[in-house]
Amino acid sequence: SISTPIILAFERQQHHHKLEEVAKQQIKTELKLLQQQINPHFLFNTLNNLYALALTKSEKTPDLVLQLADLLRYTVYEGQKLFVPLEKELSYIKNFLELHKIRHANNCRFNLAWPETTQSLSIAPLLLIILIENTIKYGVEHAQENAEVTIKLTLNDNVLTLYCENSIPRKSDNDDSGMGLKNLKRRLELLYPEKHTLLVHNHNGLWQTNLSLELSSD
Repeated sequence: SISTPIILAFERQQHHHKLEEVAKQQIKTELKLLQQQINPHFLFNTLNNLYALALTKSEKTPDLVLQLADLLRYTVYEGQKLFVPLEKELSYIKNFLELHKIRHANNCRFNLAWPETTQSLSIAPLLLIILIENTIKYGVEHAQENAEVTIKLTLNDNVLTLYCENSIPRKSDNDDSGMGLKNLKRRLELLYPEKHTLLVHNHNGLWQTNLSLELSSD
């Protein structure tokens, strides 16, 4: 009679641990599916970029194709990891933006800012790029005339903040219900619960996005 409550408590504890393991496995499975959604999305965007570059018939096209291949390689391999070094992720984003600066040299002004140091921090891959892609898509590719986009990354201790701003072209509107943003919001809920803020709004004809993440050390 004395040992029965102890046995029951032990069984409840074991059952609780099993439920926790099942929940963790479900989260890992969902994250994997969300990451796999990004790969074909980026592949289609890459093919569109290749098509646009081919139309220019520029001497730089072969080098830009190689640069696109590097971006795609990062997406396929690094994008499958749970976390990557922040320095590596920012390098990927810089290369992505350099390519678009070349593509849109005649019709867009890019205002860019980067943190001076990345410390020894890690970040979930391919989160920031979703917001940056949206800024390029709606602020530049939909524009009928000269465009301007602002993309600023700042780091305060271990809090990384991404601020994006673009004008909203006529006959177009940013859509915050698309697959990319839905994917982003769900991954943030799973990976950074109570450690992130995401604000998206239209202010005086400018689409502004502000994402803050509390990062962990490598």
